[in-house]
Order: sequence, then C-alpha cells, then structure tokens
Amino acid sequence: MTLALYGKSRRRQLALITIGVFVALAAMAAGLSALTGTTPAQAAPTPFFSDSFGTSATNTVPAPWADSDGSGSYARVTSFSGAPSSHFLDLEESEYVTAPADSTGYEDISISFYCRGDSGNDNGDDLGVWYNAGSGWILVATYDTNGTSGSHCREDIWQAITVDLSGLAVVENNPSLQIGFSSSGHSGNNENVYVDEVVVRGEPLGPSGTITIIKDTSPNANDDFDFSTTGGLTPGTFQLDDNSGGSLPNTQTFTNVPVGAYTVTEGLAANHLLTGLSCTDPDGGTTTDLGTRTASIDLDDGETVVCTFVNTPKPTPGDADGDGVPDVDDKCSATPGTAGLLGCPTQADLLATLPNGTPNPNYTSEVCGEVNFQFVIDGSGSMEDDRGTLKTQINSFVTNWETDYGAGLAKFGGVVYSGENSATILPPSGYSYIQSGAGNDFNDSVQGLGTFSGRTPTSVGINTAAGNILNRLANRPDILFVFADGSPNEPSSLDNASPLGWYNAAAASINAADAARADNVSAVTGIANQFLVFSIFIGEGDTSGPFPDMNAWGNGVMQKIGAGTYYQTSVSGLEAALRNAIGCPPDAGELIVKKLVIGDDTGAPAFTGSVSGEANGWSLASGADTGAQYQETAAGTHTVTEDDPGPDWQLEGYTVVSSTTACLPNPTTFDSTGPSVDVNVPTDGSVVVCVYNSKVAPPTGTISGSKYQDLDGNGGNETTNPLSGWTFNLIDAGQNTV
Repeated sequence: MTLALYGKSRRRQLALITIGVFVALAAMAAGLSALTGTTPAQAAPTPFFSDSFGTSATNTVPAPWADSDGSGSYARVTSFSGAPSSHFLDLEESEYVTAPADSTGYEDISISFYCRGDSGNDNGDDLGVWYNAGSGWILVATYDTNGTSGSHCREDIWQAITVDLSGLAVVENNPSLQIGFSSSGHSGNNENVYVDEVVVRGEPLGPSGTITIIKDTSPNANDDFDFSTTGGLTPGTFQLDDNSGGSLPNTQTFTNVPVGAYTVTEGLAANHLLTGLSCTDPDGGTTTDLGTRTASIDLDDGETVVCTFVNTPKPTPGDADGDGVPDVDDKCSATPGTAGLLGCPTQADLLATLPNGTPNPNYTSEVCGEVNFQFVIDGSGSMEDDRGTLKTQINSFVTNWETDYGAGLAKFGGVVYSGENSATILPPSGYSYIQSGAGNDFNDSVQGLGTFSGRTPTSVGINTAAGNILNRLANRPDILFVFADGSPNEPSSLDNASPLGWYNAAAASINAADAARADNVSAVTGIANQFLVFSIFIGEGDTSGPFPDMNAWGNGVMQKIGAGTYYQTSVSGLEAALRNAIGCPPDAGELIVKKLVIGDDTGAPAFTGSVSGEANGWSLASGADTGAQYQETAAGTHTVTEDDPGPDWQLEGYTVVSSTTACLPNPTTFDSTGPSVDVNVPTDGSVVVCVYNSKVAPPTGTISGSKYQDLDGNGGNETTNPLSGWTFNLIDAGQNTV
C-alpha cells in the first residue's frame, strides 16, 4: 500500500512512502506515530472539481462539460460493465471536451482520472490532457490508447492516471482555470477512448501577502501605461494612468497573493519615459531595474510590497539631418544606408531604427516531412481581390505537401487577422490533418473564408498563432508563415499622415515574431513551443501610407519579422515561396510555350497568355523558336491559357509535345481547342505547349449582275437574252480588283 505525506510548502514535491501489505496494523500505527513526531502531518490534497458523468447514457456531455462540435454524438456518456462508475465519458476520434475547474484558493494542482482505450485502436491513437489558464490551451500529457500493457490507457482494463501540475503557478488560485480531454484517433476507424471519475485536487493556499503598483507621472498626463507580470499574478497584464479625468486608475492592488517571486514590468509609452522606479518591502527583498523597467518582487508571508513607477514627458525630438523635420516623423535622414529605399536620398531613419528581428533557431531537413504548420493570413481589405487565388495556393501547398512527403505526417493550423484587432483561429479546434473530418480541418476552414476587410493588425495575428498549439504534433518542428501585401497598421496608433503610427505597428509585429521564436519550454511536459518564423511579402503597388514607396517599407518590415523575407509580385506564386522559404522546394520541371500561326502570319500581333502558378505571363510573336521558358516550375498540372487575340485573329488550339519533338506547322488535330489546356510538368523533365492561331476569315456575300438593252428607255430588258461580250471588274474600297 502507499501512504502519502503532503507538505504545504509552496513548490515542494510531494513525498511518497511505500509500506508493504504484510505489515501488521499495530506496526503501521507505531510507524505513523514515529513519523508524526518528526514531520507534522498535513492535510491531503482537497478535491475541488469531480465528475463521474451521471447515472444515465446520453448523446451529449453533461454540464459543465462542453464538446468541440457542440452537437453531441461524438462526445457522449455511455456505460458497460467493469467501469469505475456506472457511466463514463465516451470520446470518438478527433473530439475534445472541456470543463471549468475554478482553482481559487488552491495550489499544487493535480488531475486524476480513469481511462481505457477501445479494442479497435491502433498506433497513433492518443488521449490528450489539457489545461487553459486564461491564455490558451496547453497540452500537458498524452497517453497511448492502444495496447494491453504499460501504464497508459490500455484496451483491456481501466487505468488510474494522475497528471501532476504542482509548481505550475498559472493554474493555481485561478478562477478561469479549465481542463480538457482530446482524442486524436484517425478519422474513419471508429476509434474511441473512455474517461471516468475525473477529479481535480489542490492544497489550500498557504501564506500570502499583498502587492500594490502605483503609477506617477510628473506632471500628471493623460497617457495610458501598459504593465505585464510574471509569477502568476491575476490579471497578468493591466493598464494605469495618472490623470484624474482619465478612464483608468493609477493603482493596481493584488491581494491574497501566495508567497513567492514575481515581476512587474512597464511597457514603452508613446509620450513618456520611465525615469524612476522604487519599491518598499519590509525585509528589503525586492529589487528594481530601471533599464528593463522591471520590479522583481520577493513576497513573504503577511508582507505588503508597494512599487511606484515614475514617468516624465519625452524631450523634444532631435533633428539629426537638419531638415526641420523631427527624427521621429522624418521619412528620410542623413544616416548612411541603402540609397533610395523609400524614395529618399538615403535609408529611411524610421526603418533603420526598427528592431532587426532575431534569427530563426537552427533546424535541419526534418522540416521536410512531419511538421506543424501555422499560417498567419492577412485578411485585410487590400487582399480581397486575391482571396480566391490565396485559397487556391494554400490548398495546393497542403495537398502537394502530403503528396511529396506522405499523408498524415503534417498538421496544419492558422489564423486570419483583419479589421481593427481581430484574429480568428483556423480551424477553431486547433491543428488538424487536412482530412481530419468534414468541417473540422484547416483546408476546409481556409476555403470557407469570407470577405476580407479592414486593416492589417499583424502583431495580433502572430501573437494569436503562437498561442494556437491545440492538437499539435508533439516534439516536431513548428513553422509559422506570416504573409501580407502591406505593412502592419494597428488602428490604435495609426495616422496615415504620420509615420510614427506605422513605426509602432511594425515594431509590435517584429517583437511578436521574436517572441514566437523564443524557446518556451513547458515545465510539465518539456515540450518546446518554439516557432520557426518565415515571412512572405506580396508587393502589389501599395500606396495607402505615409511613405513615398510603401512597398519598400512593407518589404523592409516583413524582412525583420521573418528574419529574411521572400518577395512576391502576386499571390499566384505563394506556394512556391512558402516551400522555398523553409528549404523544401517543390518537385520541379520545365514548361515551354511556343507560338505558331496557321496560314498567312502577315500583321500577326504579339500573342499573350498565362501559366497557372507562375507570376509572369507570356508574350510571343509567331514562330518564336525559343518560346517562353518557365524553368523550375513546380511539377504537376498547370493550365496554359491564351488571352483574347483580338477581332482579326482566332485561337485554333493547343498541342502538347516533349522537348525533343518539334511543333507541327499545320496540325489536323489538337489536344485542346481552347480556351486553355492542362499540362502535366514532370519532375526534372521538360514539356512544350504549342499554341496555334489563324486569321479570322472576312465575311462573305453574293454580288450578281447582267447587261441588257433598254430600247425604249423604260428600264426594262427589250431582248430575250443578256448581251454578251462584256467584262465586269469588282473593285474594293481600296481600289483593288477583287
């Protein structure tokens, strides 16, 4: 048997003492007495949430549980003999359920439950255990549901499992705590996992104190100041100001805070500098760092620690180049750099002073296979015209990835950001295989995107995507693609007449990308949530901003976001850009388009057309021997289309031949008579498309006439036969004999 002695000291691992079952009760009592004399016994963890799922079978989950599709049937309550209780939770493949578990007043949290796999489960079928402390869902453990041995969710017996979250501050004393279970079985196999007797326990909070943060501006000013914290304070972020007429308070107080270490950091303000930071602590354990704008608080039992952040207005900005425009608003400066970047004689000072962005972590070719992809999609109004092409390119990327590297090796998720500060997760259930089920996969979510509108809140999109790790593949590379056709522009500080608002939005986006690249390792699972961030900039002549060349500004910002950027002139080349960015180029071949005219080619124009998946079209005169060459074209099917050649010329058709075969001058049959032809480009091979045109024949009619004698001048023929021996010529408008 096992006897647990529980200590209430915060962050202390619980001690376990195992006692053999043959020990006499008297000996056990004596042993316990001796132990009690040296280590005071503490109360066992207290259950504050429990559920055994009722006493009747239902096709829905009972309150307070909620299931992922909201309609039941895939998450339900059922029963069969041998279960811990009469009824239990039944999860089908790719389903998850969540429930609130308010942990106010408790620390050292644990989640206990019984689980069992279905007899039809196979490798890769897992039960996931999750928590949400208010900032997104975190996977803390997975358990194999296939097999009849080991300590996971076996098929033959119910297994008792406890997930220990002790020492994880974000789940402690948290009124917003939620727990969840997910099933990652493969769709179509009717694979289930069963969960019963869910209990969440914790120890009553130990000693605590109070933390007070005061904002003092000198003189008082109506400027809002952002604060962030670590250590588990609630709220984790807040705002203060020091203006009696403002909408915000100048003080934030945290009460009943468990003893421990905390930090409070003031963010950069638009119009003020932090010039003073001090804290009062009864035992002097709290320190401050003005340079990092951070108070490091050591809170002991019964203490009240008060920290005051003092701000003064920023000085009048300088004018380094002496052009009469303050540096903070200057589009051009005397700082040496890349000439003409923004239409200025030298590099724009605002772009030069933006954060540079940190490099991506080292990675290998492992990304070309089993990987998690996160797409951060610009859903602003300027992308609306390209929405259809964008969907096609993303569909091509995900389907071709599975074709190249195998089905089920990659998972896909995404975020579309737009409006004022909106970001929507695709699909809502988190990462998915591209065919995880109708209405529940990434590709379906992308293809269902509606009208794009609003601004480009890029930092909101990146931050949301970095926190979207629900149902991700564990211990696999995480890749985050950011693509947009313009520079970030959050509306809270945006003014088209002032570059400073665009600067702030760009800096926020660069910092968000750097945070996504940071190595955030889970203290519970040891899994690193560390993204490789790549940016794709689609330059399409953007003029909606304060700089002479907004494309150059946007590309410069995106380069800093992605630690390097891949510039595209249109959305049609997005798939290839994504593949090339991560070093996994698509299989490629060569496509050549040649132009021929059947019959007289006098006056033939330069015929134009396009190739799907290629940014540049073609323009060819009749008989162009070399044709239009598309080298390193993605292998697979492409569509070649000729534009309308005009009123005097017509498309006869297309033939497709190998690169070693000449185009026939006058073919009698065609592979397609228009308006386009589909061509399969082989990997490392070459294919030629012959496009044939001819002149449109002029319209025809009938002209007839005769010569006769009118002897009496009445206009009639006075003879029975027309006169012979006459010659008639038909002359056209150009005085040419027809």
